[in-house]
Amino acid sequence: MKAPPMGTRADAVRRLARVRRELDEAAEWVTRLTAEIENMPMPKPTDIKLVGSAEAIEIAGIAGNTFHVLRRRGQTPEPLAELASGPVWLRETIEQWVEARGAR
Repeated sequence: MKAPPMGTRADAVRRLARVRRELDEAAEWVTRLTAEIENMPMPKPTDIKLVGSAEAIEIAGIAGNTFHVLRRRGQTPEPLAELASGPVWLRETIEQWVEARGAR
């Protein structure tokens, strides 16, 4: 089976020019996207408030045992992460949960 003919040199030059234009357009798009990403506001580490079980219990104004029972029943927010020292939540998540429960 023979390979299809490659075409003329002029065809190859036109294809190459088209590919170069497409690459230039892609490069412009990447440059614009990079600038947009660099200008996006990022939260400062100090803006992110994390709380563990002890702080969540204090914010909720309930007994520790009550909080742990509610957690086992799936009635507390899912923690953001489970660390070796225990679960952690965003403070805002716990505050919203407390407000929704009508606690405190």
